[in-house]
Amino acid sequence: MKFLRYLPLLLLFGIISLASCSDSDDPVQEPTTTIYKANLYLKSWHDSTKVATELPHIEDTFLKYLGANTLKSFSISEGSEGVNDAAVLRQCQLAAAVLDNEEYDGAYVFSVVKAETNDTLFVFEPTPSNNLSDSPLDGMAHDVLPDDDNQRPVNYYICDVAVSAAGSASNAQVELTNRGYSVVTSDLNDGVGGDYVYIGIKYSTNIYDAISAFYIVVDSRINGNFSKDGATFSPVSTFGNNYGSLNSDTGGTDMWLYATKDGKNAATSISIVEDKNRLQGEALIKGLNRNLSNWDGYAGVDINTNAGGKYRYLRVVFSDAKKAH
Repeated sequence: MKFLRYLPLLLLFGIISLASCSDSDDPVQEPTTTIYKANLYLKSWHDSTKVATELPHIEDTFLKYLGANTLKSFSISEGSEGVNDAAVLRQCQLAAAVLDNEEYDGAYVFSVVKAETNDTLFVFEPTPSNNLSDSPLDGMAHDVLPDDDNQRPVNYYICDVAVSAAGSASNAQVELTNRGYSVVTSDLNDGVGGDYVYIGIKYSTNIYDAISAFYIVVDSRINGNFSKDGATFSPVSTFGNNYGSLNSDTGGTDMWLYATKDGKNAATSISIVEDKNRLQGEALIKGLNRNLSNWDGYAGVDINTNAGGKYRYLRVVFSDAKKAH
């Protein structure tokens, strides 16, 4: 009788045990880890003091909602890749909803892409409260010139260049805007870690104040000026870390930018081009400039040398107008 009394319990225990064994045989679906990267870019602005507050605020808000320490690279492991994408998108939308209620002096672009494919997942571009001029010639707004060289004013030249490197996107760009420079490149170290590095420029309508050529010095920074091909090159202004190395804190080859106003050329724009393959010879020229007539030989240096990522080059366009001397 004792055996019969406990038989139901034994049978129940057996069923539970069998069920447990059966469940443990099923493969456990581990969540996928997806890596993302974000970029915060200042397109144009009126008041540098407001930019100094607005840029860090936008950056900090997105970092808070994404639960990330840096925009350079952050990962999500909530489930499948699709689930992770949805989670990132949701948090970005929440951050944007907060930021959309505020007014901005500058025109900003914040974007999130998937690190592996570079597919854009989210873009936030708030409308500035002031109407920023489409033409930087009015001296009021610090706008980036149109990418189409044919739309650029003929009498508009680069007279000053600076490089800023810092641990955050906002700090690196504010260093430039506080000194009156227009930020004209995205992060030079995008995709390779290290510091955020940006190039800023100032403009002049005086062709004799224009920069005529650039040069990149690799490995060892030259203090002061040096001569090459009859021209005197000087280091561009640098702010922040590592004297403004174009490869700052990536573990790659350090390199620094120099410029000269000697010569007849007059620079009108500077930008970044990138390719998954190394560009050489004719391919390098075509990759650097749609118009093959004006480009600077220094641009053949991959500014991400030994840092990994894509091959990245500086592209300079010069005016058809020349200095008389």
